[in-house]
Amino acid sequence: MARMRKNQDGSLTPSDFPYGPTEYEMIVHDYAGTNPDSRPDGFYEIIEIKDPPEEQPSFFAHFCFADIGSIFYGFDSLAKAVAGRQEFFREAYGRKLNDPSYLPTLACCLTAERNGLERPWFYETA
Repeated sequence: MARMRKNQDGSLTPSDFPYGPTEYEMIVHDYAGTNPDSRPDGFYEIIEIKDPPEEQPSFFAHFCFADIGSIFYGFDSLAKAVAGRQEFFREAYGRKLNDPSYLPTLACCLTAERNGLERPWFYETA
């Protein structure tokens, strides 16, 4: 499926997959990576999944760090996903992220999962 990046003018352009292809059509609304020399090394993205499974929301704030893996939160709107990203960095970044049992609580999220070094469900292939 296509993974598209939303540009500032609202247009969409193809975007690379961090884990390889996926079976879901998605739009990347925001993305940023860290400098590879920084700790923790990783990236975050705000994504919209166009055809999620019935039990999953459409919007996610996904954080992936080389040393600790993937943490992601599901939301019912893009605005809440963006607010969740800001809350994550304010509440969790630089704290207990190296503790594999630590999953920061974010207001207004519908789902939360810490996936370790496994790829998130939305990057699974068919």
